[in-house]
Amino acid sequence: MSQLHLNQIKARIMERFVPHTSLLRISTPESDPDRFLSRALAALSIQKYADISEEDAATSVVDDENDGGIDAIYYSPQSSTLYISQSKWKNSTNGGIPLGDVLKFCQGIRELLQSNSKYFGGPIKERWPAIENALAELSRVVVILAYSSETQLDPPQEAALKDVLDEFNQPTEVATRRTFTQAEIHSYLASGVEGDEIEETLRIFQWGLIEQPHVAYYGQMAAGDLVSLFNKYNQRLFSSNIRQFLGKGGPANSEIIHTATQRPDIFWYFNNGVTIISNKVKKTVIGGAKREVGDIVCSGLSIVNGAQTIGSLSQIQGGSSLDSVMIPVRVISLENGGPDLGIEITKATNTQNRVDSRNFVALSTLHQRIRRDLLMDGVTYVIQQTDIDEKGPKLFGVSEAFPAMACALKSVEPTVIAKREISRLWENLSSSLHNEMFPDNIDAQIVWRNVEITRIVEESLEQSRTTADTSREKTVLAHGNRLASHITFRISQTLSRNEDQEIREIADRVSFFMGAIVADDYPNQYPAVIFKNTEMCKEISEKVCSQVLDSIKYDGEDEAFAKNKNKPFEI
Repeated sequence: MSQLHLNQIKARIMERFVPHTSLLRISTPESDPDRFLSRALAALSIQKYADISEEDAATSVVDDENDGGIDAIYYSPQSSTLYISQSKWKNSTNGGIPLGDVLKFCQGIRELLQSNSKYFGGPIKERWPAIENALAELSRVVVILAYSSETQLDPPQEAALKDVLDEFNQPTEVATRRTFTQAEIHSYLASGVEGDEIEETLRIFQWGLIEQPHVAYYGQMAAGDLVSLFNKYNQRLFSSNIRQFLGKGGPANSEIIHTATQRPDIFWYFNNGVTIISNKVKKTVIGGAKREVGDIVCSGLSIVNGAQTIGSLSQIQGGSSLDSVMIPVRVISLENGGPDLGIEITKATNTQNRVDSRNFVALSTLHQRIRRDLLMDGVTYVIQQTDIDEKGPKLFGVSEAFPAMACALKSVEPTVIAKREISRLWENLSSSLHNEMFPDNIDAQIVWRNVEITRIVEESLEQSRTTADTSREKTVLAHGNRLASHITFRISQTLSRNEDQEIREIADRVSFFMGAIVADDYPNQYPAVIFKNTEMCKEISEKVCSQVLDSIKYDGEDEAFAKNKNKPFEI
């Protein structure tokens, strides 16, 4: 690209962010133009990938001398995604980001995700309570490198970024990277401000036509074509939808990725498809009347159903993986449909109840029997998915029962599954895992008691979090809830202790020793990764069990534990 393109980028960035100069913490753009443009570029990168307003994007900027190389941070609670950006503005089209800056950024990412608040100052330090909450809840991290030149990163910079992402992507992928360079910046700004219509030509295979009462085309599209649209317009593609892409962490989205990569030939049969509305729809002459392929020109295009499908597929590395994936699609014209037709279609396509594997628990004769048996004792086990709260003094549901039974098993693997992807616990009610959790002859009272025990453990962890001194400690206690329950079950079973007070005492000790062991053995590991790793959880479990049992090997409380139990463990 040319200097002309860079000047155009500069003008559009100024247009967007001069009104938010104060949020960028600069007196005037003229007082420090390069710093203003660098901070504005960081905000622009967050705006693009998180799909938020200029004001919110400007607020996300944290550039400071003590920022650890991080220039902007934004957390989306809707998608449980944390966005972290570093930006560099250059007034020429050449020159990338120096290795030292990239290394600083990588270390800042490590310190941030390891909850090391002492590493940072300035805005990051000021916003730490909100960052701390985000770290305890997030399921996905997007790392953005934004720079205004067109130079590609050198191999050492690429290697440094790969290394830091690999650290947080074992055993499951948590972090992904986006590079926002001059070409991408220009394309994003040129695509128009929010509200501009999207006009694209869609290629539909095996197409059909409905003419009354509203014109609509239907057929199938190549997944790669839809992903290309998403990469070009990002969340703006779903501007008329009731929700945007929520991130790939959910079980449904993970299943979309699994089917596309492992069974692409049957993706069409499994997927509900994509619904597109458009202010105007017109077929071109390509393909003529033949139905094998047709090009449809759409003006004012918006995808109102299928955001999770397209967003999930966009996460697949390597476009060749999508070559044979076809998606059912329909394109509906709003041209003669009245002002409310688009809204009505959006509501209708998003309110038809979806049936997932969780719903099939209600059909299980075993779980029906457990429910009936507990009702006789005044306890309600909710096995049908409802809109009521499934948690109360004598009330629990599938989302509590299954993890509790998994954590109560001798092996740590089911506990890790409950933490990593809870839906796997109930996706196959004929599996060996389900049969191990719920044997045919299981006493219903055992299910309820195991739920009660996990609640006691959660209460213990919550109490420990309120008294924890460091953010890292709080994050460990938040992410370690399933493993803490598993260890508490193991120890209580070994000692034949089942009273509430006994369980609480064990749980308190478990949280104490678990935190200390994680601090000693995994000081540089992100907690969310630790507790989704089977081998790490095995090691932690064995050590915690040993230390807790040693501390209560005789009646009465161990003196060392009594002396130190209120002392926060160092992390």
